[in-house]
Amino acid sequence: MEDMWRTRERPEPLDYDAILSESFVLRGEPQTRAANVFHGALNGTLHAGLKDQQALTLPESLDLLISS
Repeated sequence: MEDMWRTRERPEPLDYDAILSESFVLRGEPQTRAANVFHGALNGTLHAGLKDQQALTLPESLDLLISS
């Protein structure tokens, strides 16, 4: 199993409590909820994507997992 990680980065275990408290850091970047993310631009104006087509942050993904 050790030879699996010779050419790849070893996965980092997720700490659910740290993710929910927004203190979890993944690869040097804090994982927080996005306040209001806009996706794409149409004729120079920003528009919100459809709810089922939005990219979720790590905390938002965990919230969705917990609620399912």
